[in-house]
Amino acid sequence: MMNQVMTQYDRLNPEAQQECLRLWLAVNTDDYDLAQRWVPDQPYISDSASWAQSMVGTIMENGDASVKPGYNIKEVIETWLHQYAKQIAAVEQVGGVTDQKTLTGLGNFSLHIKRAIARLAQDRTQKQQVKIYSDDLGNLDNLVKAYAQRLAESRQQQNGQSQLDPKDAAKIQATMLTAQTKSNIAKQSAAQRTAQRQIQFEQKVRQDAVEHRQKLAATDLEHAASIQRNRLASVDEGTEV
Repeated sequence: MMNQVMTQYDRLNPEAQQECLRLWLAVNTDDYDLAQRWVPDQPYISDSASWAQSMVGTIMENGDASVKPGYNIKEVIETWLHQYAKQIAAVEQVGGVTDQKTLTGLGNFSLHIKRAIARLAQDRTQKQQVKIYSDDLGNLDNLVKAYAQRLAESRQQQNGQSQLDPKDAAKIQATMLTAQTKSNIAKQSAAQRTAQRQIQFEQKVRQDAVEHRQKLAATDLEHAASIQRNRLASVDEGTEV
């Protein structure tokens, strides 16, 4: 029976292929432990989740990671929420205190997740799931706001008495951080659009050049054919004489 199943191996998804291969080895070697060693359990990571994981470093460095068409937006959101929570857990392990660079990265991370959730919200059938994601993100954002407030308080202590309340200072810092992140993403998006227009322009120039060469070739061919017709006509006239 397993041999018959293996004939359909290529039609199975990656998780099923792994399990199918493990069972086939177990049956044919009569050694399940061996099959388990050769084909161990490994969680399948989709292209969407893999891409989302690969973008974490870019996001934390305040870069832009636009979700490409075709990726599963729910998998992207869930992966980013998980990675966002891991970044926050790392701050919690050192007492909930961090530096400005990390805060900037966390703010950028939150903004990316918000954008992804907004994209999912366009599908009205996902209303409940959107609320769940938004609530989870809100809880994580509250921790980041607390980090910003602690950093503001620390700076006040270092710089002496300040007229601003730490909470107000944290709000100002959070507002400036969001504005800076949006500005950076806008600049990067503009640069991407400019590069895309340049590529389109170069393609148009190449296409026009090809069409021009084709027209010249057609003209040359027609001219050559005309000369040949005239020669043949001259020969015919000479023959008749």
